[in-house]
Amino acid sequence: MNSLQAKPETVIDAQALEQGPVELDGFWALDWRVLHTDFQQTIHDGIVLPGLWHKQGPYDRFGFATLRHRAVLPKLQSYHLLVPDAPSAISVWVNGQNLFQRGQVARTQDNESPKFGPEVIKLPPAKEYEIILHVSNFHHKDGGVFHSIQIATDAHHHELLESRKFVTIMTFTLLMTLSIFLLISGLQRSWNKVHWFFSTFIWCIAFRSVLVGDRVAYTWLSDLDWVILQRIEHILLFMALPLFLYYFQTFFRLRNHWFAHVVSIMSLVISLITLFAPAHVFTYFGPVAQAMGLCSVIYIVVTCVLLIRNKTPYSILFLSSFIVLAVVVIHDYIYTHLWINSQPLAHFGLMAFIIMQSYLLWLQRRQENRLMHYVKTILDERSIQIKNRIQDISHVYESCLSQVKHALDNNGYEAISSELISNIQQPERTMLMSELDDQYPLDELLAKVRHYYYLSGINIEVKAQSSNVKVAAEEFIHSLLYFARMIERFGSPCKLVVKESDAAVVFEYRFLRVPGDLQTSEDMDFLKASLSMQGLSLDSKQKAKRFLLSVSIPKAGREELPIEHMTGNNLGPNIWLESRSGILVAKTLKDDYRLSYGQLNAEQYMRHRPELWILDLHDFTLDQFDRYNRIRQEFPDLPVILMVPAFQKSLLLKFMRVANVDYWLTPILEEEVIIGVQKALNIEQPTTSQAVADVRELAVNVIRESLNLWQIYTGKSKAHLAESSKLWRVYMDGSTAKTRTLDKYLSLQTLPKKPRWETVLRTAGHVLEHCDLKEQDKQTLNCLVQQLNQQLAET
Repeated sequence: MNSLQAKPETVIDAQALEQGPVELDGFWALDWRVLHTDFQQTIHDGIVLPGLWHKQGPYDRFGFATLRHRAVLPKLQSYHLLVPDAPSAISVWVNGQNLFQRGQVARTQDNESPKFGPEVIKLPPAKEYEIILHVSNFHHKDGGVFHSIQIATDAHHHELLESRKFVTIMTFTLLMTLSIFLLISGLQRSWNKVHWFFSTFIWCIAFRSVLVGDRVAYTWLSDLDWVILQRIEHILLFMALPLFLYYFQTFFRLRNHWFAHVVSIMSLVISLITLFAPAHVFTYFGPVAQAMGLCSVIYIVVTCVLLIRNKTPYSILFLSSFIVLAVVVIHDYIYTHLWINSQPLAHFGLMAFIIMQSYLLWLQRRQENRLMHYVKTILDERSIQIKNRIQDISHVYESCLSQVKHALDNNGYEAISSELISNIQQPERTMLMSELDDQYPLDELLAKVRHYYYLSGINIEVKAQSSNVKVAAEEFIHSLLYFARMIERFGSPCKLVVKESDAAVVFEYRFLRVPGDLQTSEDMDFLKASLSMQGLSLDSKQKAKRFLLSVSIPKAGREELPIEHMTGNNLGPNIWLESRSGILVAKTLKDDYRLSYGQLNAEQYMRHRPELWILDLHDFTLDQFDRYNRIRQEFPDLPVILMVPAFQKSLLLKFMRVANVDYWLTPILEEEVIIGVQKALNIEQPTTSQAVADVRELAVNVIRESLNLWQIYTGKSKAHLAESSKLWRVYMDGSTAKTRTLDKYLSLQTLPKKPRWETVLRTAGHVLEHCDLKEQDKQTLNCLVQQLNQQLAET
């Protein structure tokens, strides 16, 4: 740029000065590799400030120069001049006087002393200022002036730097206070990793905020060398990124941390190089950090979109706040590269983002506290029940002991008859029976429901006379809580209304729209069939802007199995059913099997010789586990099927540590009961009156058998089968893999109207190819595949 194209002069009017500081941007005369104070020298070239000389002409980034510019003011008075950052040293001359020097300007690297930090200098009264800058750079990757040189009157001089420093200091203080609070909160919760990662991330951001921009820390740490402060600034940038990634993955409990590990290793390597490399080398790592940040933004956005699709809590709020942060970071990136003339917004964007993340952490902690409160309440209730039971048994024991002592004192040992011994045992059995026959007042049931829904903050409205109404025994509480857990996958209802009819108490869940997983009739049929096992009837209604799901709990006690009884087909295999609420199982098996009910022990086993034991864990007790352990040790060949509530899988692990057994996750369907019993008893042909010949039933059997063999021979789940075969979609529900499409093929009620026959056959082929099956299992699966192929060919 030559002198004919522009003039190194800025004319400022009074109105502009009254509004605030005025920037001296524009053309400045440049004398390359010359340091002088003669403002009248001929102009040979120039650059635009703010700007970098090596990007505006044939100049090296390392070197020195003289910059000249004239400022014409409206009236004679004193003014204030803001001297911004200029790598690596700068000296300011105004009207021939040296008014300011930062660092040591020199012609060689050895003589230069670099220093950063904006400064405001007071100018002597004048109407015209001839400003000369001596700038040298031998330590930074960029040469020139980063930001605008500004001039202001006495009335606005605080706006040049002081107000911006105040904002920086306040931001630093708030960030440090918040990080310390979060760190203490994490320590109180057994060193919560989420709080630790986020607190450390805030530290990096807070300390870096005072090392960049107005560089407040350079004033606080003026004794430290410029190179050391630059190293700290760059290392904080490299470490903040992996800390944020680990916070993101820990917050959403993502199991795969490979991306965070890769970024951490790269950041660690760059940080180690920064510790030992000279400044003109490590300042080049800024673009590398920016590239890593761009990749991280893409990774986080894509992951958040997947989390939102899987309805993961807080994912929408997280993505919204992250987008705000990304926008201001992109703005500041453009601003620092001098592509736009603006103001840095990173402080405000970071504060908004960190406040939002703190809010999300508070929501998460509140959820955990509510869960702990709920668990504590249940444990307290159980402990009170156990305490009362122990007291009752103690009273019975003391009463019986006194009777025995009285008999011994009066009549000797002969007085202890079998009748007295039976009387000693009778109170305990009476207490057990009364405990089974008790009904719950609706008030107590609603208290338990409120404990559960306190976790999600759902509004509950009661329109029943709860103080006078009694509902069935405790199994209904399990049923209701199970139903509540099932509808969570559809999204939380906006309201729960409890009504009363002549024969039942109705729990009506109100949704703002039809849940996505209940759009089809097959989905609704599956939900109704699932709840039917619990003795609950389900009804649905579509009203204006509302969708209602209603579950009815009868006021009368539900149908229960007898304590000790035998029913069913006396000619069929003997099955021992230990369950008070397995009505569906009993009704399904009674025509083909002989059923025995009650608590199985060694004596009962020797008397009845059952060929299969179906054990219901809905009312789990330690006594039940002890009996299970003894029977498995004494009769290891007895097949066992466990009925496990879907939300109490931890019980299954406890029992499977004793021995490997089959299990059903309730609620279950009739087909699952039939097939499970046939498999446990090694019955090759169905015992039901009608053989399975329909092509849809064959498809379900093929998938079930394939999945069963896959789990037995590989020890892996159906999600692994779906991923390995690449035939079924796998969805992430938080940190849990779900196979919704594959699940529909496991039951005739949920099988789609137009099944993907080819996918069913290919799934069986995948199991045959990748599992080392025994000959009998291979023949069974091949037979099912051949039958399905034959049926498909005929239809």
